[in-house]
Order: sequence, then C-alpha cells, then structure tokens
Amino acid sequence: MGSMRAHFVGCEGVSMKMLRRLSEKKGYITSGSDISLTGHDAKNVAGADFVVYNAAIPPCNPELLRAGELGIRTVGRSDYLAEICDGYDFSIAVAGTHGKTTTTAMLWEVLLPLDPTVHIGGDYKGENGRIGGEKLFVTEACEYKRGFLNLSPDVAVVLNADLDHTDCYRDAADAECSFLEFARRAKKLAVVPGDGGFVTTGLKNYMTVGLEKSNDYHPAAVKREKGRYSFCVFNRGENLGRISLNVAGRHNMLNALFCVAASLACGLSFKEIAEGLARFKGVTRRTEYLGSRGAKQIFSDYAHHPREITATLTSARESGYKNIIAVFEPHTYTRTQSFFKEFAAALHLADRVVLLPVFAARENPIDGADSHLIASELKNRGKPAVLCDGYEAATEYLNKYLNADLKKNGLVLFMGAGTIDNLAREFAKGY
Repeated sequence: MGSMRAHFVGCEGVSMKMLRRLSEKKGYITSGSDISLTGHDAKNVAGADFVVYNAAIPPCNPELLRAGELGIRTVGRSDYLAEICDGYDFSIAVAGTHGKTTTTAMLWEVLLPLDPTVHIGGDYKGENGRIGGEKLFVTEACEYKRGFLNLSPDVAVVLNADLDHTDCYRDAADAECSFLEFARRAKKLAVVPGDGGFVTTGLKNYMTVGLEKSNDYHPAAVKREKGRYSFCVFNRGENLGRISLNVAGRHNMLNALFCVAASLACGLSFKEIAEGLARFKGVTRRTEYLGSRGAKQIFSDYAHHPREITATLTSARESGYKNIIAVFEPHTYTRTQSFFKEFAAALHLADRVVLLPVFAARENPIDGADSHLIASELKNRGKPAVLCDGYEAATEYLNKYLNADLKKNGLVLFMGAGTIDNLAREFAKGY
C-alpha cells in the first residue's frame, strides 16, 4: 500500500509549513499551493488523500471545491493541528492575545532535555518549528476564529485574554469566554493570568501567574539592568530560585513565569529551567536588532495590537533609549477601526511617529478605517504623526530625518504584522 498524500492549501503560512513538515515526518507524501507561489488550481488536489487548508482560504477556493467534488476529505488547519497534537504522549498549548510565540520559543529552549517537537507561529533560531521525539508536543494555540478550541492539551497556558480579532469576537467578554473555554480543555493543568481578573469558573486544576503576591507564581526581588530583568520565582510562598533573562521587557518576565509553571509540570528541575531561560535570546521580529544608521539603532517588531506596542515602547525606554522613532503599519482594517484610539495612546510613548497605510491581510478595505484615524487621534493628543503613502515615501522621510538628527541613544522601531519587516531590513542596509 502506497503512502498517504496530504495537500496543503495556503502552504506558505508559518503554521502550515510546520504542519507539512510534521506530516512528512509521519511518512506522508505532501504537496502544496499558495497565492504567493503559483496560485490555486483545482487540478492540484488530484490524487490527494486529504486536503489541509488555513483559515484565510475561503470556501469558494477552487481546490476546496474540487476536493468536495472528488470526495476528498478536507480539514482545517486548527483541526489538523489538534489531530497531530493528540498523537503525542504529553502536550502543552500556549494561548494569549500577546506573547504566545515568545513563550512557546522559551518552552522550546527550556524543554530541550526532553527532546520536544514544537509547532510555533514565528521563527526561532532560524526555524519555524522543531522536529523532536514522539513524547512531548509544544504548540501555539491561536484564538482566531476560535481555532484553539479544537485542542485538548495536557497543559493549557493562557498568557492574557485581551480583545483583538474584532472580526470574529463581539467584545472583550466574548474573547475572554473563549480563552476560559480553552483553559477548561486542559487534561491536567491550566496556567492562567491572575492579575487582571481572569475568570476561572469551571477550572478544576489550575495555577495563576502574575506580578501580585496572591498568585501561585509571582516574582520577587526584581532587578533591571538595561531593560533586562532578573527575579526570584515564588511558588505558593516557596522561593524556587533566581531567573536572569537575556531578553528585555517586563512583559518577558511574565512570559518566563508562565514558562516556569508549564515546564515544572513536565518534570524539569528549576535549575534546568533557569539555564534554559538564560540561553533564550528572543524570537525573530520581537524587538529584533537589525543594525545601525548613524546614531540610531534599527529594530523590527511584530507588535500590531495597542498592548503590544505599549510593551515594546516601554521596554525601549527601560533599555535607555532617549529618542524613539516609531514606524507603524496597522494590520487589518477591522483592528484599525476598533482600536485607533488605543493605537494613538500607545504610539504617544514614542518621540516621533511615522504611519504607513493599513496592511489589509485577509480583509477588504473598510471605508474610513485607515491610518488617518490614528493620525487624527495622535494630533488630538498633541503629537502629530507623519503619514506616508508607502514604503518608498517612508524611507525617503526617514533618510532625511536621520541625516539631520544627530542625537544619540536613539532608535528607529518598525512595528507591524505585515510586510513592514521587509522595509525595516532594507532600511537597516542603508537603502
């Protein structure tokens, strides 16, 4: 009997790339199509045993339609991830509006003694995942379209539960209910936030993480040097030991605490966990240093939610930067429309703001829901933004500004989940 063939529609997505690798590990023959490659064609599914598609693929996609005509099983990305997850002896799934890629990567590094297989929504150490053993599976759990509710991990981690995807959640309460339902799906342990009033109704075995002493896990004797934190970890009154991080930001102290709680549930010693966290140096596009232009350092960051922008800019201030230029590309029209006031409040932390047009991603334009909304709100707050109509205009403006500004301890911080990272890398090269 020949090998099974799996076809991936939207195969260039970060998650889909790793799922394809995991399928090949299982011995499947794979094929894939993507709009960024040769597009989609009904003939691509011929001979496939099943078809995997991501959330951005519409039902009218010709490959999905043809699969239906041929009676070929189709399975969504999140369902397929759940199937793979269930095949391992022990699993950890990390959810949260912010920080899940970084925390999953922390777990990757910390759990190396256990040879984990890791599915991640970003790039760590040049890879978008790790093919390890068959016993331990670690994955991000994305809340978009409630996809994470297909997972039933042994340990469910909820870092935070802010409203983000307003195209599929009615309001903040709706989003938090979904995160709670995810936590309830944990087979052995849920690790949840304890500072923000996260509701724990229906959770039987859970631990809380936060800065307050009332949490099961919290930090003490906190020290900060050039934006990087070291702290003692307390678990229900017991001092487990000290953690020293090699990544900046108070938010990463919280990410590390969640990592500690989940790793201890796997049987690692605190010493092993501390050593792993000390090795961790960050994920691609999470305040990633790209180079310098004169007196300014250039960074790229994936921040595309007001809370993330606030954390990134606060971390930059704590690291000693005095003159911060924020270059922001809003991601999706619905997010811009829903959070333009919050975006302005977050960007106000920068010394100068440059705004790019909205990166549409999967959406069609919404009349009036563009970068002008954020610019207008910033102006009302006394900090006019520079509006650029594209990457070329932004580069021209930044070049002129940097040539005239000789202040030291400055940085140019490119932020957004779209292709702004390409602009950042080209700018860092001097183009």
